[in-house]
Amino acid sequence: MKAIGILMSLLVSAVVVYLTLQAYKQSNSGADSGLSGLTRPLEKAKNVQSIVDLSAVQMAVQTYQIQQGALPPSLKELVSAGFLNESQIKNLEYDPATGKVAPHPE
Repeated sequence: MKAIGILMSLLVSAVVVYLTLQAYKQSNSGADSGLSGLTRPLEKAKNVQSIVDLSAVQMAVQTYQIQQGALPPSLKELVSAGFLNESQIKNLEYDPATGKVAPHPE
């Protein structure tokens, strides 16, 4: 089971690096000036962080399923089982029938 955890950590790290590089490339490709040049990278960083958080929660769902033999009944179960922190499931929707995690529509 430790090997699964290590592989998941490596996968999440690879996703973070990839998304960070993509955001960096896009932020350097535009020639913005003034305040908009500062806010765009911040917005992109928030989007990247949201994608990384969503990926981590989805991986926690899959890990729970592998270890328990069933999908978790709720995201709160993942917090109780120690897979996630309460802050990681904030503003997310979870379908226990399919195991899919999605951002909560605002």
